[in-house]
Amino acid sequence: MSQKVKATDGRFQLDLHIPKYGRYFIRATDPSGHTSGLIAYFGSWSDNADQTAATTLHLSSDKNLTASAKKIKVTIPSATGSVAIVSLENGKTVSNMKRINTSAGNTTFELEATSEMCPNTYIAVTLLQPHNNRDNDRPIRMYGVVNIHVEDPALHFESEDQNGSGTPTGKKSSTWKFLKKTARR
Repeated sequence: MSQKVKATDGRFQLDLHIPKYGRYFIRATDPSGHTSGLIAYFGSWSDNADQTAATTLHLSSDKNLTASAKKIKVTIPSATGSVAIVSLENGKTVSNMKRINTSAGNTTFELEATSEMCPNTYIAVTLLQPHNNRDNDRPIRMYGVVNIHVEDPALHFESEDQNGSGTPTGKKSSTWKFLKKTARR
């Protein structure tokens, strides 16, 4: 599926008609050729008959972009008696791990965004169900990851604009804001 949309201030909206539950890659390309993409999950984990998605745990977060020192709420589908192992990862290190007892239906937990999470962090969850006395037929182990972008104004890089000769113009520009706008087109 391919569609042209008009972006305003680096943002656009698009109605998607997804014929089948599953994981999809969404790619956006601007007229200059810059491309950005993300992986999105569509459908209901409980109604999905696709066996390749049987171990996928679909996490949801109340924020995709947040400032440091703000709370992030994450919700996972769960069952009574299960345990969620939550880890915060940034591609290089695992910065935090915790064990959360779950409840029937959905379990929501909170994490605090810190400047160490900048520019992004991954919240990885492993859901472990008990071997006996389960109230569902889902796998005993399920896995999921959600990416959270974290901003800390103290970490923004401010540079001074220069004219073609390399002489400072006296204007301040934010390379960070430029990169954010470019990535969101």
